[in-house]
Amino acid sequence: MLEFRLAKGNYQAIPRLISELVNLPVGRGGHLAWIILDEVRRATAAPFELPIPQDRRLERLTRALVQNPASPATIDEWAEGFRLSRRTLTRLFRSQTGLSFGT
Repeated sequence: MLEFRLAKGNYQAIPRLISELVNLPVGRGGHLAWIILDEVRRATAAPFELPIPQDRRLERLTRALVQNPASPATIDEWAEGFRLSRRTLTRLFRSQTGLSFGT
């Protein structure tokens, strides 16, 4: 991932696709990537937020995610750490937050 500094010291990671577009030879892909980068630089930073589930295990997991959103842990590692099966974790997380749990 390509990282660059935004205003006020915030960092924004750019997905590999955009990074690859920037490195294309001069042409439409490169121009499009620079437009996207310019828009991202102008964007205001938003806090990382997740709805807090009712399930106590998922509540602790969600709070851990908010504390460390860049955690390299896999779904299986999160599930094991909170004594849940992968299926139970993903099913409960979606039903209680409206979001899918993916890494």
